[in-house]
Parts: sequence; structure tokens; C-alpha cells
Amino acid sequence: MAPTASGHSLWLMPSGDAYNRLNSIMAGLSRKHNSPFFEPHITLMGELQGPKQEVISGTARLAEKTGPFTARLGRVGYLNEYFRCLFIQAEKTGELMKANLAAREEFGRQADPEFFPHMSLVYGDFPEKAKQGMIRETGKEIDMSLNIESIHIFSTRGGPDRWYRVREFPLIGSSGQK
Repeated sequence: MAPTASGHSLWLMPSGDAYNRLNSIMAGLSRKHNSPFFEPHITLMGELQGPKQEVISGTARLAEKTGPFTARLGRVGYLNEYFRCLFIQAEKTGELMKANLAAREEFGRQADPEFFPHMSLVYGDFPEKAKQGMIRETGKEIDMSLNIESIHIFSTRGGPDRWYRVREFPLIGSSGQK
């Protein structure tokens, strides 16, 4: 049985052509390898366990403090972890790391492990040889920039087939905080 997640997650999602391109790659891999499908995203923070209303109000405050920014994707890699089976690394830019730090502060999660920004392409438990084959399919790099303009709250209870968007908050950023 596949692992499941819990609580809520804060996702940074691409839009427009970037979303369509990534969604197409992910849907193709999902079909070919019989793995769960999910929308393209960089998880800013996962496993938020508080009441939904607290997650919503905390995310609203976070969006007010965080301005829109660009995230950059690059090298495709893999780990022996179900939810990080195959992914594209996101550059640890100042803006992305600052958004994660603000989320840690907002939700009292300063002790979380180091932020590893990435966009998963496939979830699953595949042997290394299969993951190397997937990289041959996608290429070793998916070099693209993503305009991050909002934070999406997803309910991530259960498996990916049960996840859904709870709310989206445009990134506003406070004046003078750039």
C-alpha cells in the first residue's frame, strides 16, 4: 500500500505555459508507470496539522508578507522516498528560501528539517534502474522559470487521488519589504 500524507500543505504552483508543459510531462509519466497523478507544485510546507481555519488565516498572513517571485527549476533527480521518487530541483533563491522561512515562522515550524525545494514528477517506489529510465525520458534537466503569484492550500489527507485545493491566496507582499 502506498504511503499517505496528512493535514494541509502549502503549494507554490506554476501557471500558464509552464503549468501545461509540466502537467503534460507528469501525466505522461503517471500513465506510463502506473503512478498516482497530482498537479505540478513546489511544496512550501507540508503536514500542517492544525484546524483548517488556522491554516487558512496563517496562510493569508503569509501571503500578505510574501510578494510574487520567480522560481527556477533545473536538474532532474531522485531519492528512495515515495513522495520524492523523481523530481526537478528548484534553485534555492533568496526569495524562495525567504518564503519558506516566513512560513516556518508563521506556523511555528522553525525546527523543521532543511528546506529542499523541488517539484516532484512521480510518486512511487521504483527501483533505481526505472528512475534512471524516467530521467532518460524527461531529460536530465528541465530548465524553466515559474512565476509564483499565489500560495495554494491543499488538503493532503490520504493518497494523492483524495487531495484537493482548499483555497488560493495571491502573494501581496508588504510595501517596503522587498
